[in-house]
Amino acid sequence: DAGQRVYLDFDGVMAMPTVYVNGQKAGGWDYGYMSFRVDATDFVKAGQRNVVAVHVDTRQHNSRWYPGAGIYRKVQLVVNAPVHVAQWGTFVTTPQVSGDSATIRVETTLENHTVSAVEPEVETTLLNPKGKEVAKWQMSFAVPASGSQPGVAMVTLPKPQLWDIETPRLYTAVTRVWVAGKLMDSTETTFGIRTFELIANDGFHLNG
Repeated sequence: DAGQRVYLDFDGVMAMPTVYVNGQKAGGWDYGYMSFRVDATDFVKAGQRNVVAVHVDTRQHNSRWYPGAGIYRKVQLVVNAPVHVAQWGTFVTTPQVSGDSATIRVETTLENHTVSAVEPEVETTLLNPKGKEVAKWQMSFAVPASGSQPGVAMVTLPKPQLWDIETPRLYTAVTRVWVAGKLMDSTETTFGIRTFELIANDGFHLNG
């Protein structure tokens, strides 16, 4: 994995965690109830044994109840190519929905951890709730060196299957990132197609 980006994703550590990789401070967080990411790339040694240590301190975390202590939620080791989809970098919305069609808007933010600007091709495949491909499109946009950049694409889907309380149907957007014909990253994002509104004196409306 030499040359790759290495991240540690913590879903919850109580409290005030400090993360060390091979004896060096790699990052930390000031709160116990939220997730956080540590970029461990500059501290890991490829092909060798690496040691991660997490120090927590609840002495200043006063509370009316026992808040717990330690790593109490999932921890993930994420290894990415230098050009990849940012963490939580795919944002799907459905700005227009009816029984006949739905507009799907997909915003994808890419990170470029190289010294040169790149122009990746982003391919998005839309799968229906049964996993069948119902749409596919590509877009390209420039991402600056050592920077990030969002790109937006929209597609119209005929006869959408709406998400509802009794039928919680979910679509999946599969995002693939290509640079010079080489696959750099692939992510999946699930979402529901539905409308909702709050109407004065009548309350909450789902799908009309």
